[in-house]
Amino acid sequence: MGPVRQPQGLQRQSANAHPDTGRHYHYQPKNKDSGQPLELDPATVRKHQAGWITIGLYAINPQSQRCKWIAIDADYDHAFFDLGKLKGELELDGVSAALEMSRRGGHL
Repeated sequence: MGPVRQPQGLQRQSANAHPDTGRHYHYQPKNKDSGQPLELDPATVRKHQAGWITIGLYAINPQSQRCKWIAIDADYDHAFFDLGKLKGELELDGVSAALEMSRRGGHL
């Protein structure tokens, strides 16, 4: 599998927390030589799936500012329960959602 064309808004989480706030900020990684945004490749996806890095992908059509799908990753105590409640609320509005457990919470 070769490189995949980069989706709009590929982001990575900073490796170190901000010293004052303790928050990890997100940035769009760029090629150090050209300054161009990096493409999403299989090695990066594997690192994300192994929990070594965090990436964010945005599926927003830049022309319409709409998307056909979204994913919510919740990593905290009782996240799976909260995502289940959200799934129920979405279904009341006619939105189908799939819920799965993760190592630290869940995905919707």
